[in-house]
Amino acid sequence: KVATRSDFLTVKALDLRMHKEGVMARHEILSRCWNKSTKTNDSSSVTLYLLASQLGRGDLLRQLGTTVLFSDNNSVPGSTAKKENEAAISFCDILFTILQASGAFRIDSSPLLSKLAFSSSNKSSLAIGLWNVIRQSRKQQQQEKFKMAMSCFCDLFAHQLLAMNDAEFARNFVGNDAGSVTINRAQEIVIWLRSSLYELYWTNPVLSSDIDWNQSVTRDGMVRMRLFLSGTKLWNSLYERWCRLDTGTSTLSNHAFCEESCWWWPRLITTVNKAPGFGQYRSVASNSDVLLRDGSTATTATDVDDHHEDDNGHSSESDSSDAEMGGMNDQASHRPTEQDEENEALAASFRDPKMARVLTGCPQALPFERRVALFNNLLEADKARTQDEMISLRSMMMADAMQGRGNASLPGRVQVRVHRDSILTDSMEQLNSLGSRLREKVQVTFVNKHGTEESGIDGGGVFKEFLDDLIKDAFDPSKRSGLFSVSPLESLYVNANATNFELGRVRGNFHDKVNRLLIQYEFLGRVLGKAVYESILVEPQFALPFLNLLLGKQNTMDDLKKLDPEIYRNLQSLRQMDDISELELTFEVTSSVDGRGRPLGNLQTVPLIPGGGSTEVTAENCIRYVHLIAHHKLNVEGLLQTRAFLRGFRDLIPAAWVRLFSGKELQKLISGDDAIKGIDVEGMRRCTQYAGGYHPSQPIIIWFWEVVEEMTPEQQRKFLKFMTSCSRQPLLGFQALVPLPCLQQIRLEGMGNDSKLPTSSTCMNLLKLPKYENKRILKEKLLYAVESGAGFELT
Repeated sequence: KVATRSDFLTVKALDLRMHKEGVMARHEILSRCWNKSTKTNDSSSVTLYLLASQLGRGDLLRQLGTTVLFSDNNSVPGSTAKKENEAAISFCDILFTILQASGAFRIDSSPLLSKLAFSSSNKSSLAIGLWNVIRQSRKQQQQEKFKMAMSCFCDLFAHQLLAMNDAEFARNFVGNDAGSVTINRAQEIVIWLRSSLYELYWTNPVLSSDIDWNQSVTRDGMVRMRLFLSGTKLWNSLYERWCRLDTGTSTLSNHAFCEESCWWWPRLITTVNKAPGFGQYRSVASNSDVLLRDGSTATTATDVDDHHEDDNGHSSESDSSDAEMGGMNDQASHRPTEQDEENEALAASFRDPKMARVLTGCPQALPFERRVALFNNLLEADKARTQDEMISLRSMMMADAMQGRGNASLPGRVQVRVHRDSILTDSMEQLNSLGSRLREKVQVTFVNKHGTEESGIDGGGVFKEFLDDLIKDAFDPSKRSGLFSVSPLESLYVNANATNFELGRVRGNFHDKVNRLLIQYEFLGRVLGKAVYESILVEPQFALPFLNLLLGKQNTMDDLKKLDPEIYRNLQSLRQMDDISELELTFEVTSSVDGRGRPLGNLQTVPLIPGGGSTEVTAENCIRYVHLIAHHKLNVEGLLQTRAFLRGFRDLIPAAWVRLFSGKELQKLISGDDAIKGIDVEGMRRCTQYAGGYHPSQPIIIWFWEVVEEMTPEQQRKFLKFMTSCSRQPLLGFQALVPLPCLQQIRLEGMGNDSKLPTSSTCMNLLKLPKYENKRILKEKLLYAVESGAGFELT
């Protein structure tokens, strides 16, 4: 059978389908068993039904697993240990059968998984017992029962991680300063999962036809499907934790448990990158087409080629990739969501269905630079549709002809006229109502303080300057509006108390005042989205929890340390206290919003759970309390403002597109890579153009690049900001800068007249460099201008 695109459903679509059919199969089996026992009085059927019910509750299954997996004989060589290992594999068979009908990809609040995953000690958890079985049976990893054990381990360990903070994870699975753990289990698990998922996604991919609850073909397909789903769930859970623990430095910290390259899959990386355990491979990410929703194509440079050695005849063309999911009546969490639909739309954008599945299921399998290139190609393909001035001209002419009027504005461009001293207000009045039309080109005309329009035609550079100034003004936390606050880590996040400020400042009824505030946040989302859409790097640095919300992710307890380390430390200390009752805490929090994020107008006491005011915090429920406090702080406070910001941002950038990245990577997309010290001087030199009589062979140009090379990393970043308005270089190098950097000669009149400083036009990435007599003067004047910010001008 030749596989078609419909066989390559996305991970979430497969999980929905498998869960739906699994629930139906489970109900049918239990109904048959019960009907048989009641009609025939068959005691064995009754016993079987009761046993299945007991196993489904988890207590008996947990006792059985503890006995089998932690037997002392497992460490004894010989036939006894072999029998114990066989018993452990048999237990995995039972566990796999029971877990089959539960959601594999989504981490559910499953009472059964909670019973099985959590224990008083991480070292005695069933997940660790299963991992020990897997490590001892690696030679059998292609066998069906071994894959069952791997699938069960993924389910249990992913659930166990939900309640494990980063410090506990590092202590139990990475090691600490004392070296209490000699084996880096976390890295070992990542590398093992990478190998398994690479096979299930790429070399021998799972197909939708593998879902066969009647097992009419073979059980192996169902086992592979379950491992595919549960393995992806654990892989992504570990990656999110790695993103929090990674310091971004070239060396591993005590807690960052693996190198970034451990996440890359072979054949999806370049020949210059090396993934541990796999050696070097050529890239398959080359010369593919990104399909637009209207059916047109845009050539990319970094997707998948048209021929794979492991395709096995799989065609990348098909009639449709949509799954006939039907109604889901069992659990709301297993109904298709808006996020699922967005992922399906992204998957449909890629010609190769296998790559589409990887990018929507576990995009970190590709290096960050390749995902950036894919993202840029999605943007360019969209711009070909939204910014085609010939199409706009034809549409405008037809409309004008029908209405009998003329139009003097440039075709396909939104006209904006803004005063420099009220750039935020003017821009919001003229641009916010455009919504997704803001993807079109914008032509800016500035009005000076005298009310006169500034001369010049906006060919793109003025708009860049306009957007840079607008973002500086809009995201300035010192502004009276206070829409954003600054965290102790000097990053921006939504000001949860902004509603209180607005309610006290503006006249009108409560509902109207809140709506006016949310409209401002919506506009800020569109402004940031426009910067990303036009690939213009901007300065604002956002808190990681806010970036996670932009990606549609819920923040967890450990994300709080990226927003307010002091509150995080206090909550962790609370967990370590022997007698919490002395504090007389209840399940309440003082907040300006209720439990659903709705503004209250002032600070009030808000219950975290129903009846929270009368529920005391004890040692037994302390973990739940600290997680609820963190949830309220991270996900509830500022919820309405964040949703409004998201609506605006997604008018420009589809949600599924940014889900190609982690929160830290999204910040790089917005502002460039802050971890890079200095700039790539040689890369900038290769791309720089010259004007006004300058040439790269002239002595002054040679001196100039020598001076830039000799600058400290901090001075180099100040120089870059002086010239381009952003202190971080483009993610894909200076060749991606639009327009390319340029040095323009400014002639000095008279000998010895070296008092003039270099100036810049950041809207054009242009440095106006006087022709100084020697290198010493050039260095002195350039450093003075860069350090002081003197000599900036807009032309």
